[in-house]
Amino acid sequence: MLKNYIKIAWRNITRNKGYALINILGLAVGLACCILIAQYVQDELSYDNFHKKPVYFVGKESSFGGNSRKSMSTSLPLGQALVNEIPEVENYVQMTWPGSGSVSTDGENFTEEDRILNASSAFFEVFKFSLKVGNPDRVLEQPNSVVITEEVARKYFPGENPVGQTLTIQRYGENVYTVTGVAKNVTQNSYLDFDVVGTLGSLQTVKDKKGQDAWGASMFHTFASLKEGTDADFVESKLASVADNHFDEERKVSFFFVPVSDLYISDLVSRSGFKGDMKYIYIFSAISLFILIIACINYMNLATARAAQRSHEVGIRKTVGADRWQVARQFLGEAVIISLFSFVIGLVIAELALPIFNQIFDKELELFFQGNVGFLLSLCGLAILVGLISGSYPAFYLSGFQPHRIISEQLFGRKPSAGLRKTLVVCQYTVTVALLIGTIVVFKQLQFTQSKDLGFNEEQVIVVPMRGDLTSKHDVLKQELQKNPDIPSVTATSAVPSGYNTRYGLPFDPSQPDREVSFYGLFADPNYVETLGMKMAAGRFFEEGRSDDSTVVINESAVDKLGWESAQKAVGKQLTHGEVIGVIKDFHFSSLREKIDGIYIRPERPEDSPFASYNQIAARLHPEKIDQSIDYIRSKWESLAGDQTFSYSFLDQKFEEMYRTEQRLSQVFITFSVIAIVIACLGLLGLAAYSAERRTKEIGIRKVMGATVTNIVTLLSKDFVKLVVLGFVIAVPIGWYAMNKWLQDFAYRIEINAGVFLLAGGAALVIAFLTVSWQATRAALANPVDSLRSE
Repeated sequence: MLKNYIKIAWRNITRNKGYALINILGLAVGLACCILIAQYVQDELSYDNFHKKPVYFVGKESSFGGNSRKSMSTSLPLGQALVNEIPEVENYVQMTWPGSGSVSTDGENFTEEDRILNASSAFFEVFKFSLKVGNPDRVLEQPNSVVITEEVARKYFPGENPVGQTLTIQRYGENVYTVTGVAKNVTQNSYLDFDVVGTLGSLQTVKDKKGQDAWGASMFHTFASLKEGTDADFVESKLASVADNHFDEERKVSFFFVPVSDLYISDLVSRSGFKGDMKYIYIFSAISLFILIIACINYMNLATARAAQRSHEVGIRKTVGADRWQVARQFLGEAVIISLFSFVIGLVIAELALPIFNQIFDKELELFFQGNVGFLLSLCGLAILVGLISGSYPAFYLSGFQPHRIISEQLFGRKPSAGLRKTLVVCQYTVTVALLIGTIVVFKQLQFTQSKDLGFNEEQVIVVPMRGDLTSKHDVLKQELQKNPDIPSVTATSAVPSGYNTRYGLPFDPSQPDREVSFYGLFADPNYVETLGMKMAAGRFFEEGRSDDSTVVINESAVDKLGWESAQKAVGKQLTHGEVIGVIKDFHFSSLREKIDGIYIRPERPEDSPFASYNQIAARLHPEKIDQSIDYIRSKWESLAGDQTFSYSFLDQKFEEMYRTEQRLSQVFITFSVIAIVIACLGLLGLAAYSAERRTKEIGIRKVMGATVTNIVTLLSKDFVKLVVLGFVIAVPIGWYAMNKWLQDFAYRIEINAGVFLLAGGAALVIAFLTVSWQATRAALANPVDSLRSE
């Protein structure tokens, strides 16, 4: 019986190659989209799920100035307090977040980008990163110990045993470490990815007795492992008592848990591209599902539209004794065969598209490898499910035909499937137009972000980080660079726009000691405004040769937050950090997602911590002498930096990276919109061909009676155009709501106007009309004699 079903299904596919091709191609592309997005979702949700013990990240929430802010950074004493005050906490790990630094061996110097961290001794005990050499419980026990990965060991010490060797690492100062272990390369997805792990106690801040007791200094990230069988919610409730024991009532602080496996997709971490953002997981999953639904609709539409051609087959089967379920199985079998065939083609399409997909999503995904067998089997199950869903309505609709009505040709005196076909076409174009609306909105927002005045000139500004002991030589490097006529201006600073991350909540206004406000703070020398092309709203900036140690400059937003009347009246007022000598015009120091906040700027003072002082040099270069200027900066850097590796970036590139997510999202929407349009048009083409085929004799008669090609094309196209217009009407509120929600992530954004909807609807209508009219024109140009003989 099964063999017979398969044989008949294959014959029906080969006899109707055009319809089969439309169904197979549409389902293959839809399944390919689902395969790629499913791989992306699986990868995103797999981070840090390999740690065996229940481990939780401990975050901090602070309230000041009427605002509440969550932070990843906590103080050093918190770790030991968790173990001492909460019995259910088994162990803890504190660390610096993975960052960049310079690493030197006896023979070579290396720069590690975002791969170095310092951690407390329980790091390899709490987190299940495998060690090739070393005991997890003791490998970071001794002071100035360091663990490196296998890959780094081969790079630093080729052909040598790395254990016992020394490394000089410059990050938060310079320290000499002894290699005590080698970790296996991290093959699992982990937000705690690393190449080098040094002991936390090596840092001067940790050695300092003040740092050990400083509950108010939040510089570290804290993780807690709980005892087996412990309820995490119950332990989290005890965190309130820890905060109460160590913070006064004026400084409202609370702690909270985040499972380490959820940290990557939490809203605490900064994101790049589509990584670690549940919003995009939902968006892309929904889009791929909608595209697959469009392909399924094509199958349903074409299968029910061709019901007349299969009606006699159904009648004969039922006459010889087949029941409804047997007939339904036949049609379901055909749908599953087409779906599985489409799945195989979809895998090929997905594999071919994977390099482009990886580039857009900044991933390194692979489809065909041993660890993905279960994943591929799940997708195969999805293909079977798609076949069953696609074939369900046609199967039960066709299997319901009554033999006596088929034989007496009364079946098609009514057309119960026409209404459903129209509804499904409307659904297809509702999704298609909604995707087009999303594409246009994302593109316009991207244009807006790239064209908006940022309040400073980011072109031709090079930024050079100053690490370790080099921070104390910034004045020497600056003087050397100022000697070059191709470098018009140079400034030393702690931060440039795109990198403001130090925020303070203090009673800045001495006249209002009970009122705390939060500002971003940075250090800058007198050339900061000139180098970055900023403008003053009132007063002046710092000046060479003047004693400005006790003065500050704030921005216009800081004036507003302090409740002062104007920038002019702010000049001369006293703040906690000094007298306000000037107000700088607001400028965007981060992406347009964030509203411009208050900023205060002051010059470096001798008592300031080296972690917060001038650790960057920014220089404006002559636009025609970029390469020569970089070589000059490199030579002067190397004469001062010793073993450190020279690195730099351009300010405009930093801002461009902020909008890489929008650039990639625009690419994704364009791609998905094109796919949706192609699949929908394939279905419309098939329905148009079927409609023309059904009305062949009518077309012939109309032409004999004098109808023109335009009359025939209009006759065959108008019904389909009406459906597309209806789909547009339904898509407009859906598209507006979805994209308005997306735009809410931006403090500065475009307004969605009628032009967006008209452009999307017009594009869909024109494409649909061209698709239908092409088939209608073919039918209208046919010889009416042949048309009249067709029946």
